[in-house]
Amino acid sequence: MIAAPSAVGTVLSIGGVLLGVQIVSYLSMGLLALWLGLCVVVLAIDRRAVRRSLREKDDVLRAYGNSIRSEQEADQDLFHTASWDEEVSISGGGDAVIIRKFILKTNTRPVRAIWTLAKRNSDAHLSPATRDAVRVSAHYLNADGRTGSRIVTTKAWEHEGRLRVYMHFDRPLAPATEVNIQLKLEWPKYARDALDGLTDVVHWTARRPTARLSSSHTYEKSYTKKTLAITALDGTPEPTVVVDATNGTTKIHLDLDEIEVDREYGYRVSLSD
Repeated sequence: MIAAPSAVGTVLSIGGVLLGVQIVSYLSMGLLALWLGLCVVVLAIDRRAVRRSLREKDDVLRAYGNSIRSEQEADQDLFHTASWDEEVSISGGGDAVIIRKFILKTNTRPVRAIWTLAKRNSDAHLSPATRDAVRVSAHYLNADGRTGSRIVTTKAWEHEGRLRVYMHFDRPLAPATEVNIQLKLEWPKYARDALDGLTDVVHWTARRPTARLSSSHTYEKSYTKKTLAITALDGTPEPTVVVDATNGTTKIHLDLDEIEVDREYGYRVSLSD
């Protein structure tokens, strides 16, 4: 005779199945969590490895640039700067986009790399996060003025807010040639000194013969809620200051045609009531 299953047995059987399913679910969730944790660890390790690799690459290129810099400083005639055109756009918070266009003329030897300086007047507003946020890119310029292929760049931060940018050519510039280059920097808080009530000094120093320099700094209306006060440095002609009545921007323009090597040119900028 076959006994009918009791209600208790049925409940226990069902409960056992449910408990087994629950245990399996917990195990699956645990394995999934473990797998996700391992993925996070692997990604973190991989990210650190990538950052380390990039730093090592930059260190090698920077050392290469420093060696070239030493060579070039010993030979001012290696190349000349036929022209230097600079346009700087400054937002209300002091962030800046800096575009420099150079025409270089090589002399009797190949040129493997060049460097240029960009700087603030102090290390203020240059936290590690801000330094990391500074973006640099360089390109050859075609005959029609459009950007061409990219040039490898590396950055080297120095004291007093100085940023040295190296541009490494894939092939050395041949002797007796002319090349057009564009350098672009996107620099957060670049022009914050005047907003802090300090005097900002905009200046240039040519380290080799330079035929001409043209600079335009454009400040957004929200930056110039107070009046911009401009004073030329000794030996620098007075820059032209124009306020655009349509959009309220202020443009400071300076042209230099007779430039002495190692002499500082520029002007002071402050905000007055």
